[in-house]
Amino acid sequence: MATPTTGQAQEPVPFLTVPIEGAGVDGPVWVTELVGNELWIGGDFASARDHALEAPTVATSGLAVMDINSGDLLARTFAFDGEVYGIEHHDDMVWVVGEFQNLDGVAAQNIVAFDAFTGERDPGFVAAVSSELRDVVYHDGWLYLGGNIDQYNGTSVDNVVRVDPRTGALDASWLPQVTRYVEDLDAYGDLIAVAERADDIRAETKLISLVTGLKVNGLDAASRLTSGMWNAEFSSDGTTVYLAETGNAVSKFTAVDELLWVSDQADGDMQAVAVTDDYVFAGFHDGWFDDTDRKMIALDAATGQIDNSWYVSMNSFWGVWDIAIYDQGLVATGEFTTASGVSARRIAVFRPTGPWLPAEALERPTLGDVNCDELVDIVDALFLAQYSVDNRQTVASCDGFEATQHVYIDYGDVDGDGFVGVVDALIIAQCAVGIPRDLCPADPVE
Repeated sequence: MATPTTGQAQEPVPFLTVPIEGAGVDGPVWVTELVGNELWIGGDFASARDHALEAPTVATSGLAVMDINSGDLLARTFAFDGEVYGIEHHDDMVWVVGEFQNLDGVAAQNIVAFDAFTGERDPGFVAAVSSELRDVVYHDGWLYLGGNIDQYNGTSVDNVVRVDPRTGALDASWLPQVTRYVEDLDAYGDLIAVAERADDIRAETKLISLVTGLKVNGLDAASRLTSGMWNAEFSSDGTTVYLAETGNAVSKFTAVDELLWVSDQADGDMQAVAVTDDYVFAGFHDGWFDDTDRKMIALDAATGQIDNSWYVSMNSFWGVWDIAIYDQGLVATGEFTTASGVSARRIAVFRPTGPWLPAEALERPTLGDVNCDELVDIVDALFLAQYSVDNRQTVASCDGFEATQHVYIDYGDVDGDGFVGVVDALIIAQCAVGIPRDLCPADPVE
């Protein structure tokens, strides 16, 4: 199907076409995730180097970290014995998945959790996965994992699971039947999009209910019947889904399985898709409409029409494997080493065309702050007292916190006994009225 055309005026693409000078790595990059001001970079590489020519090469395999504001390589290093395919951050944790068995010489079967503030491994998250995981998504208090797996912590599963984000414990009540290899996940509301990568006429992107675990709709490839999927992403309102298809196309569907448009002039697999309300950014290999220097395009989200004013040239046949959009810019990663004539060793950060705010470093929440107001006072004591008699609902983050109903208990254990309740409330109340206690939560958690 030819790319649609339209006479409507389109706002300019909101990202520059020349990337910043930034750190790079010596092998393919499959994924990035922003953690405060730190851009975590996952892939199949053994070393990283800052952008300056005299910068030393730093040994770090599978995972590296750069400052999204400056582009500088940061000091954190890792030693995975395999590839990293997915990274997810929420609150004080970062989860990394892929095809590996060890991290720094210690067993880690295809998934590992980190403390987002220190970068240290979180020993409380325990998981053993039978084979590779391709993606990880946090949504509404759960961690969703997808890949090519048939066992999770000794339980038989079918490629997609839901687990406790703190402990790694499997939710055995939610076990969808997904018989084909899962490449990508995205969640919105009560649905999760599960992209199947298979040269099989039955391959699709399944929209699965997060309540029942049953398929609600199946979005078939629009380019050719035997296509599988590399990437699926919901629009910001959840009404539409964008697919990067192995059949060289990017397509747009409604969540009720109506095809809105398809653009199929890529010369190789469409490998990545990222969206704003106005634009779809798509990455691929080989080239675009016989232009072998083009590995990434911008399309009008409403019509699928390409915006040729936004032109980025890249080297390397395999091109772009992932695109992510942050407030600090559009980040493209893959197997290229130059972008628009600038050295970009598998990572290219394209700044917004307008003003942008630097990302702030993460600051650990204060122990005892259970009402998300960044203070520890008598109100927190009251919330904990109410929680101890089941008068408040726990929430997994401060996002969407409702002061009349919720309590954020992750930092409520001020006495360190492993429980959150009335004793912690008493300590906070005593501290709030000036009764000295050694456990008064005055400082951030160490």
